[in-house]
Amino acid sequence: MTSEVIIMNKKAAVIAADSAITVTSRNQAQEKYYKNANKIFEGSFQDPIAIMFFDNVELNGVPWEIIIKGFRDSIGSKKYKKIEDYADDLISYIESMKSIFTKERNSEIFLDLFTNYLSVLHEKIIKKSESLMVTSGKDISNSNIEAFDLEKIEIEKTEIPDNMKFLLESVELQQNIFRIKNIPSEYNMIPGVENTTFIDLTLESFYRCYSEHSIHTGIVICGFGADDFFPSSLKIDIYGILFGKLIYNTINKISILIEKPSHIESFAMDDMANTFMYGMGASTRNFILTSFIDCLLDIQTECEKNGNPIPNSDNFIRDKFLKFNEFLVDDGAKNHFSPLTMAIGSLAPDEMANLAETLISLESLKERVTRPSESVGGPIDIAVLTKAEGLVWVQRKHYFPSDLNLRYAERQRRKMK
Repeated sequence: MTSEVIIMNKKAAVIAADSAITVTSRNQAQEKYYKNANKIFEGSFQDPIAIMFFDNVELNGVPWEIIIKGFRDSIGSKKYKKIEDYADDLISYIESMKSIFTKERNSEIFLDLFTNYLSVLHEKIIKKSESLMVTSGKDISNSNIEAFDLEKIEIEKTEIPDNMKFLLESVELQQNIFRIKNIPSEYNMIPGVENTTFIDLTLESFYRCYSEHSIHTGIVICGFGADDFFPSSLKIDIYGILFGKLIYNTINKISILIEKPSHIESFAMDDMANTFMYGMGASTRNFILTSFIDCLLDIQTECEKNGNPIPNSDNFIRDKFLKFNEFLVDDGAKNHFSPLTMAIGSLAPDEMANLAETLISLESLKERVTRPSESVGGPIDIAVLTKAEGLVWVQRKHYFPSDLNLRYAERQRRKMK
């Protein structure tokens, strides 16, 4: 995990990130933590654009750092009118990496993902079947069939997302499914259910629920396009690459305008940032709302025991819950978020950088003293982007001393010409 922050006003954008990464593998029961990762990169040598990532540090085995720097070199002196144009070219660049994502590599990626889906779905159906055997007394074969049918109904309730519909006509996918159907596996053996039928249902789940079970990377692009007077940020959720096509959702673009003079947003581990921005973190908010619902349900039960049931009690509970939630949202906006964003609108770039560093430092401190994990921490990198000065590093770690690597600085200067 990580902790990252973007702060923008009409003068500048500040982007900040810690250096911690968490490394796990299927063969490792224990997580390992490192505090030397770079998560913010200069996105262009021409425009003041920065790219930041969070969650998974790789795209199907290729480090995001290599992808981003390779894209930056590939665009050379090209300028972009808007940051969404930059994002479109980044996606096209990734999909053009045929030398890395070869046909053989694409099949490996798919088979690895699909085998994992088979395992997950197999386990869900078997557990559901075991529960049915206990409650209904059916034999294992009939329980498996019923569990399979129930799971199929649940899967088919979900529509196939637009970003997965290309797979419906993928010849490469069908070729790989044919291979799977002809390879014995411990995961596609459910007594009473045909193996091919089980594989077909797994494929439906793969189409419809891919993002729920895939490794996620968040990409944040921030800065100024050539036509922009004020900064913008754009977030993209990426779920891997399948048969040469990037699976992603563009979440939202935030633009600073005259009528919207500031913006602050946190990513990944954000409990302390949310406490600062809204008066409480997400975990505290969820606890309050859950406790409020429990209290309402207790009142409902007591009224029924005393012979005075609440008329339309379900609607009563829902309405009270929504009203209480509205109170919390209004309080957070009125007493915390609105005053904060108003103040940010008038901050100088160096003050915005200090605020970003403080928010990440608070998250790191909380993580260090309250949890056994170390998923936030290490040096904090901070970049300021302005229309005139471009991207300026306020804090930036290197794995080498710059005074001993003058040729590196010269190479960078040549790239910017």
